[in-house]
Amino acid sequence: MLVCAATGGCDAIAALEPPGREERPVDTPSIRPTDFDEEFSTALHFRETFGLRPDPGWIRAVAADPGAVTGFDVPLTIAEQTELERRLVDSDQLADLLKAYAVEQPEYAGLFTAQDRGGIVVVQFTDRLEEHREAMSKLVHPDARFEVVRVRWTSAELRALVDRVFEQQDWLGSIGAEFTGGGVDTERNLANIKISSKNPHAGAAIIEHFGAEGRMYVESDGTGFYTLPLGTLLVKTVDRLGRPVVGMDLEPDSDVSLCCEARSMGQSSEIVLELRAAGWMIRIIDPRSGREVGHRHAVVSAGQQSAVTIVVAL
Repeated sequence: MLVCAATGGCDAIAALEPPGREERPVDTPSIRPTDFDEEFSTALHFRETFGLRPDPGWIRAVAADPGAVTGFDVPLTIAEQTELERRLVDSDQLADLLKAYAVEQPEYAGLFTAQDRGGIVVVQFTDRLEEHREAMSKLVHPDARFEVVRVRWTSAELRALVDRVFEQQDWLGSIGAEFTGGGVDTERNLANIKISSKNPHAGAAIIEHFGAEGRMYVESDGTGFYTLPLGTLLVKTVDRLGRPVVGMDLEPDSDVSLCCEARSMGQSSEIVLELRAAGWMIRIIDPRSGREVGHRHAVVSAGQQSAVTIVVAL
C-alpha cells in the first residue's frame, strides 16, 4: 500500500518518462492529424494526451511493428504499454490517498491526473496552499509526484450552482431549454451545464440568470429534442405474408437528433415505444446476425399513439 513516509516502507510514486525517449526521433516535419488517416489521428491524440512520443515517423514505425501491442486500442511498444499501465496504477493510488485528506478541507476544489505531464496528480484549493501541501507531503513517499494549485471556486460552490440550475426546471422551460446534465469540470474549475434547446441564446441567458459569469459554461444540443412533448408508437414486425415475426431488436432514430439506444422486442412481434413528438426512422435488427432486416419511417404526435408495421426480410 502506498501510504505514509512515516512507515518507511513505501514504494516511490514517480512520474514516468514517456517510453522511447532514448530512441533518436525520426526526422520528420510537423504534420497534423488531418494529413493522415483516422488510425494515425487516434494514435497521435492518444500519445499527446498521455505524454508519449508523438512524432509521425515513430507512430508509423510502431504501427508497422509486428511486436506492437494494442492494450489501449492504439499501437504501442511493449515498453510503452508496460510503463503506461504502471503509471496509471501509481497515479490512481496516489490520487486516492491525497483525496482522502483533501475532501475534508473547506477549500478543496477537486483533483485530477495530468496524463500529458507524465501522470502527475494536481490537487486544487482556493486558499492555504502551503499548509495543504505540507500536510499531504507527510502522507506520501518523498518521491511521490503531485502539485498543489490555487483556483477560484471550491468544488462545493460549483456543485451548489449546478443544483440551483437543476432546481429551476420551470424557468429553463420558459427560455425553451431542458436540463439534460451537469457537473463540475475540475480541470477548468467551472460548473458545466448541459441543455437541450433550439434557442441559440439559452446558454448566455442561463449564465446571466444565475449570475454565473466566470463560474459556469453551458453546452446545448442545439436541437431542443428533449423539449418536445411525448407520444407513443406501436411497432409491429411481420414477414412478407403478413405473419408476425418475433425476437427482433429495433433501433429508433429521430429526425431531430441522434437517439436512441437499441432495444429488444423480446418474444413478441409488437412493442409500444414512448418517444418525442417527431419523425422517426425505425430500423429492425436481426439479433442473430446483427444486420438490418427492415425499416420504416413514422411520425409520433404529442399525446397520441401512432402505429407502424414493418415488413422483415429474413
